[in-house]
Amino acid sequence: MDMLRHAGDALPRVLRTPDERPHAWEGVAYMAGAERFGPRPRFDLGSPLDMLLGLPTDYTADLADSVVTGVSLIGWPDCLATEVRDAIDRCETFPYLLVTSHRVVLTTNPLESAPEILWDLPRDVVRGARRRGRLLQAGRVELVLADGSLLRVMLGLVLTGAARRLVVAFATTARPWGPPWPGARPDRPRPPGT
Repeated sequence: MDMLRHAGDALPRVLRTPDERPHAWEGVAYMAGAERFGPRPRFDLGSPLDMLLGLPTDYTADLADSVVTGVSLIGWPDCLATEVRDAIDRCETFPYLLVTSHRVVLTTNPLESAPEILWDLPRDVVRGARRRGRLLQAGRVELVLADGSLLRVMLGLVLTGAARRLVVAFATTARPWGPPWPGARPDRPRPPGT
């Protein structure tokens, strides 16, 4: 549901300045899957035996999560991706992500009561967004954050309208950036201290 159309009268409570313009306000969830903190677990010769015996290993757990729900987070402890994930998880009701010309804001449901700001950061924190649908995760969106971490959020199991609106909002408010550090790639997060 497009909250800008259905709950637009609640926007003045969330916007800070008269020149701040809303671009998308969509319900968002974090679907936990494989979370990669550091290098991907490697296959070793003990893994097939462990798999046959039903013993868990880092490799088999990562493989199972990757196949079933996909990789949900690539980063390190205390990166921006874990901060956003934790803000979504702390919300007691279904959270909504608002993209404005100045900020990215996580709010409570604007239809249930006056929206409360749960988390917000400058718009520059999200460097890119694209739709990365999977089976029964059609509205899955990948967010590349300024520190090089990556978070995938859900905006719909079957329908993609909310995901498309969010991606367009991030593209509309994008600024020309280079990579956050030399050689940056979203699948290889920057290690702490670099």
